[in-house]
Amino acid sequence: MTGIEQRCDVLIPAAMENAIHAGNAERIKAHLVVEAANGPVTFEADKTLRSRGVTILPDLYVNAGGVVVSYFEWVKNLTHIPFGLMERRRRERRNQTIATALERMTGKEFPADIRDEFLEGGAEIDLVRSGLEGVMRSTWPGLGICWRSSQSSVIIAPRPMSPRSGRSRSL
Repeated sequence: MTGIEQRCDVLIPAAMENAIHAGNAERIKAHLVVEAANGPVTFEADKTLRSRGVTILPDLYVNAGGVVVSYFEWVKNLTHIPFGLMERRRRERRNQTIATALERMTGKEFPADIRDEFLEGGAEIDLVRSGLEGVMRSTWPGLGICWRSSQSSVIIAPRPMSPRSGRSRSL
C-alpha cells in the first residue's frame, strides 16, 4: 500500500500529474480529494472516484489564487510598469486633494501622525492582494451553489478534455 492509498479524510495530491489513475483509484480511501497539483487525477480515475461518492475539488479552483497572481505578474512584465502604478498615483492625488480640502474647511493641519499613511496610494502588494481578494469573493458564491446543489458527489465544473489523449487537463 502506498502513502496515497492510506485511509484519510482529505487527500491533497500536490506534486505530480496523474498521481491518481485507473490503476490505483479503487484503493483511494479519502472522502475528499483536493487537486493541488496540475492534473493529479486522470479522467478514468475521476470517474471511478466520483462513482464511489468521493468529492473532488478540481485543480482549476484549488490553484485559482496562484493563477490570478500569475496573471498580474504577466501583465506587469508585458507593460514594464509595476502593477497598479497608475492607480496608486491616482489615489495619492485624490487623497492629497481630500487632505487639502479638509485643511481649508477646518483651518487646521491634517494630523501629522496619520498624514503619510493617508496620502500613500497603496503599495504594489496591497493592490495585488486587493485584486486577488476581489476574484476570490466573486467566485466563492458560485462554488457554494455548486456544493449545495450536488446529490452524491460534488461536481464543481466540467473538466476540459485534451483533444489528443481524451484525458482531463489543467487550464
